Formats: sequence, structure tokens, C-alpha cells
Amino acid sequence: MTPPAATIRTFHLDFDAFYASVEQRDNPELRGRPVVVGAAPGGRGVVSACSYEARAFGIHSAMPVSEAVRRCPDAVFLPVRMAHYAAVSRQVMRLLATFSPVVSPISIDEAFMEVAGLERLWGPPRALAERIRRAVRERWQLTISIGGAATRYFAKLASARSKPDGVLLVPAGSERSFLARLQVRELWGIGATSERRLARHGLTRVEQLLRLDRTTAAALVGEGLSRYLLTICAGDDPGPFAPRRRSHSLSSETTFPADTADRTELERTLLRLAHRLMERMFAGAWEASTVVLKVRDNRFRTSTVRRSLNRPVASAQEAFEVARELLQQRWDGRRPLRLLGIGFAHAARRQYTQGELFDSKAQRIRQVEQTVARLRRGSRGPAVTKASLLGATSRRGAGDGLPPGALPE
Repeated sequence: MTPPAATIRTFHLDFDAFYASVEQRDNPELRGRPVVVGAAPGGRGVVSACSYEARAFGIHSAMPVSEAVRRCPDAVFLPVRMAHYAAVSRQVMRLLATFSPVVSPISIDEAFMEVAGLERLWGPPRALAERIRRAVRERWQLTISIGGAATRYFAKLASARSKPDGVLLVPAGSERSFLARLQVRELWGIGATSERRLARHGLTRVEQLLRLDRTTAAALVGEGLSRYLLTICAGDDPGPFAPRRRSHSLSSETTFPADTADRTELERTLLRLAHRLMERMFAGAWEASTVVLKVRDNRFRTSTVRRSLNRPVASAQEAFEVARELLQQRWDGRRPLRLLGIGFAHAARRQYTQGELFDSKAQRIRQVEQTVARLRRGSRGPAVTKASLLGATSRRGAGDGLPPGALPE
């Protein structure tokens, strides 16, 4: 039965296995085959994304690539082409914007769409959802899953339940019955630690949480988590996807083939990661003023350090210089490092003209990098790259880790 239109106010649209689906679309020979996007076999990096055919073997994002090879040695392993995925994402987002005046991307492969009041244009919510899915499939040969609800939080829960290539609508007033079908681990905002805390009390299904009063819940899991859970169980949006939350974090990291204390190799790696990350910033029209460095040593001890500038970072070169200084602070120069990463915290969509923010030298560097990024976009190989990075390919590690927010599919 189609729910009343007024009870569905927002859609969450989630591309299915986006990186792998783009690769299968670009190369028809890969269709129907297990595809893994991420680190190269033989390295120590992780899976960034994989096709549903690969998931049938138990492969998932963040899994060590060595384990993915063990589970499916016949899978096709491909490197991350983040600039290309970002370009495809922008094309699909432009298509989505033809259906609603309010489309809010929250990562490269998902977005919210406000649909209240669109019935006269497109019909009831389910008809609109099916029209969108058909348009994406016909225009870009990709599939998209759609969840609809009165709030963004429940729309996102619904889209996860509709995967792959489906539609699930949760009308206002039916949230509790919908929640009763879920496992605690399916709730957005509940991490592994909170899940374990709840499991210690035998709470693994959301229907069990629905029976708890506030006092009991607070005694079991603490005031903060209990308030969050009870807000969800009441059918309200706890806020993670509210329109006011517009900042994101983006990062790029690599796991070295062998632990290294070679400062030249570490700085070359930082420079490569900075360029890769800035290409994504350019492609998504993001800006950020806080640079984050991540290091993991040979004893698996991980630490991060950050520095905020008084204006948005102008270029990959500037991000690299800040990260290099942070490396000098965080690393003693002796301990071999296993992993190195660079990121931007609190990234937001650009709201003004960048030329007004930077001095002439910074602006020239930025323009050169933007031109190079456009030339590289969509290319499978680094046809244009910085001279200081030439020859570094043989020493490359695992490639990008998981870009957040986001980012695991």
C-alpha cells in the first residue's frame, strides 16, 4: 500500500557498491565478476570497496587485501580512482537535482533529497523513487537504493534496508514497527563499542530497546547513549543528518609494503597523498582549514595530530608543508612507520570565490593544481604528475584507505 505522500518528506539515495559499479560500467568485461577496489594484492593495505559478487565471498570494505585475496583469489583487484568517481558522482548529482530543488550530498555516493510538495510534479513518493532509479540506470548505467521517511535519519535506515537497487518507504507513524525488525548494529550512530556495551546486557535487537524506559536505559548504558537510543525509538531524528550539520572529514592514507624510517620516502608519500586528497577537494568543491596527520608505527600504535590555519588550505603543496611539519612533531625519526595518512577536518562546500582568499603565489599554485587535476580526471594512469613523484610508484604502499563519511560502502 502506498503511504500518504505527506508522511514521506525526505529521500536518502545511496549508490550501490559505487566504486566497483563504476569500474564494471566502464569495463563491461567486469560485469558479473567479483571486483575489489583498493590496495594491490601482495601489499598490506585494505579494501576500499567491492562489488556484490565479491561480497558473496565475505569480502568487505576495510578488510586487509591479503584476506580478500585468500577468500577470492580470482577477484579483479583495481586501484582507487577517486577523481574519476568524484566526476561520475557530480554527474549523477546533477541528474538528481532535476527532480528536486533540494539535494544535499553527504558523501561521494549518497545524498538526501527533500520531496515534500513534489507530488503534483512526479506523483506519490514511490512513483518518484522508481522514476529516479530508472533515470540513473538508463542515463549512467548505475543502480541506486532509496529510502524515504519523514526524517533524514529514518530515510537513511530505510535505504540501507532496501539495498541493493531497491526502494523502502517508512511513513510517519510507522517508525516503531520498522525499528522492531532491525538489529542494534543497523542503527546509524551506534558504533562497535556501544554495540558491545548493549550486547553485554543481552540487547542485540532494537525491539528490546523499545521496551526500556529512560531510567532503566540510563542505568544500563549511560545517560548520553540512552537518550540517543530513546530518541530513535520514539521515531524522532537524533540529529546526525540534520541540515545544520554540513562539515565533513576527508582523508587519504597508505600502508607501506614494509615498515620504513626513510624520511625521504615518508615525505614523498605525504606529498603524493596531499595531491590525491586535494584532487578530491577540487572535484567536490570542498574547502577546509584544518590539516590532520595520521601515523602508525611498527608496533601498531596509531596517533593523530592536527593544525588549523586562519583560512582554507590553498593547495596540495600547502597541505603537504603543514603535514611535513606535523610529522616532525609526531615522529622521532627513528621508529619505523607502518602507515601514514593526511586529511582535512571540518571540510565544507565552498561558499565564496577562492581568488579572494589567497595571495598571488598561492593562487598560481592552486590554479596549476586544478588544471592538473582536470587533466588526470577519468584517467587510469597518472599521465600528469609532479616531477618529484616520478619513480615513486615502485615504492608505493597500499593506496588510499577509507575515505569517510563517509566512505565505506
